[in-house]
Amino acid sequence: MSEIKGDLPPFLKPRAEQRAEEEIQRWKEARRQLLEKIEKVLREYRIVGGLDKNGKPEGTDKGKMGMEYQFETAGQGRWQVLVGKKMEYTPPPDLEDWQRAEIERDLTINQALGGVSSGQEQAHQRVINFLAANWKTLAGIFYPIEIEQTEGIEPVGFSEVYLAGRERADFLGIGPDGRYLVFEVGRGGKQPQIEKYRQGLVKMEVPEEMIMGFTINYSQAARQTTLLIRQVF
Repeated sequence: MSEIKGDLPPFLKPRAEQRAEEEIQRWKEARRQLLEKIEKVLREYRIVGGLDKNGKPEGTDKGKMGMEYQFETAGQGRWQVLVGKKMEYTPPPDLEDWQRAEIERDLTINQALGGVSSGQEQAHQRVINFLAANWKTLAGIFYPIEIEQTEGIEPVGFSEVYLAGRERADFLGIGPDGRYLVFEVGRGGKQPQIEKYRQGLVKMEVPEEMIMGFTINYSQAARQTTLLIRQVF
């Protein structure tokens, strides 16, 4: 059969447009249902205890170990979070609003949300869900000093997100000052892997000075999950 080239005949155009519109509506409905399912899963991980009167995490200085936080969640028990010593803070370079918007759009589209929506209880997925459910609350604890939120920047998180080079980061969050904080969850730390995430973000035109990388080691016992978080860069 010869290849058909050019525009569709006039009598076929309304049908093609209708099918395209139906496909868009199906996609929107599937997306809506997925986000509702994710919200139902994440509701169990929301922090309900361990915050001060201003809704900020209450931490205990453990000296060389860093800061320790104790959180109670709505339905996933107690979480002990140990954040190791952090690197010296320097103000990040400025990005234009349109640059931020383009990067955030790409990160949103590139999320693989199947793990979050499944509700599976494997420890690795639970850590990702905990970060996703509480990113706005937790973002500030990864900085060496208290950071005021930059006007126009909203802390937002992305779960299991593909970066340039098809590297999939377990979790990536935009901090209150606009930095990009990327996390690798695993019992062994996987420092070489998180270095690939840095390169993936650089290829997405994120300035290297705006990227912070962390590894998370986890353990579970009874109703408590412990996270040991270490800054790599």
